Amino acid sequence: MTFVSSEFVVEGCRYFQQIHEEHPDSFFILNFRDTDSWIKSRVRHRNGLLLKRYSQALLLREDETLAAWREMHEMHHKAVTTFFSGHPRFTEFDIDRPPLEHLREFLYPNVELNVGAWGPKYNASPQHH
Repeated sequence: MTFVSSEFVVEGCRYFQQIHEEHPDSFFILNFRDTDSWIKSRVRHRNGLLLKRYSQALLLREDETLAAWREMHEMHHKAVTTFFSGHPRFTEFDIDRPPLEHLREFLYPNVELNVGAWGPKYNASPQHH
């Protein structure tokens, strides 16, 4: 979850360590996609408004924001996977490459996931353009 105003940015995913400390028995799923697809998705969000507001809040040009997003994406993925390395209630899920069977197996028996109820809403991966 990301909140962006013209003055500040809050990236909710950055609080994963605090969430883990407060809810250590929770399941943690790192949803990810390749960096270029993630950036394209953000650029398209609300017809470019996310990019505009993000740039404004950080006092960056749009090209600088795109570069910052690239670095942020890679750093976040590494930070999360390092933090949760070997944790039995952590998994990664590539949102551009279903099936969801991996998630169903990961969550079972605590959560019964109906994989038939899930599907893509938007897809920014290169193979879909």
